[in-house]
Amino acid sequence: MGRILPEGKGLRVALLSLVLFCLLIGSILVILLRTDILSRSVQDAVLPQLETFVGKKVILRESRIHFFPTYWSAEAVSIPEGSGGPNLFEAAQVKVYLRLSPLLHKQLHIDRVVVTEPRVSLVRFEDGKFNFSGLFPSHPGAWNVRTGEILIRDGQVVFQDRRDDRHIRFRSVFGT
Repeated sequence: MGRILPEGKGLRVALLSLVLFCLLIGSILVILLRTDILSRSVQDAVLPQLETFVGKKVILRESRIHFFPTYWSAEAVSIPEGSGGPNLFEAAQVKVYLRLSPLLHKQLHIDRVVVTEPRVSLVRFEDGKFNFSGLFPSHPGAWNVRTGEILIRDGQVVFQDRRDDRHIRFRSVFGT
């Protein structure tokens, strides 16, 4: 009968080669996950799509991919109003928890979105128009997107009516 596994020195060399290969692959994964290479790549791919979906410029200070659990976190997120007023939207942090396997089929399954310290500034201008006009224009997309729950932690909503010079502010907004 033929031998399936090498004996003696050959077995040690094969096992050592396998261990070294696993260490090499593990090291490469750790380097990719620990550095900003993967996070920057995801940000560069996601941000233009997000801006198209929202219909306005989206600014964030930094973002990072996390595993176990899998989520994308963005720090200091804002959507400028565009007319020099306050930002339409600001948040200290946004975390998007998602499933990886549906991505292979152009499906985005978002289990949960956690928005920390959001501030939404709604303005009605003197001409009666609002600063959020043009937000979320409908764009048919190639991706199927499913969203679970959205959690809001310590938010604010500010409404400014420039026609009547009124300000309404809701603080400590929490919600699901």
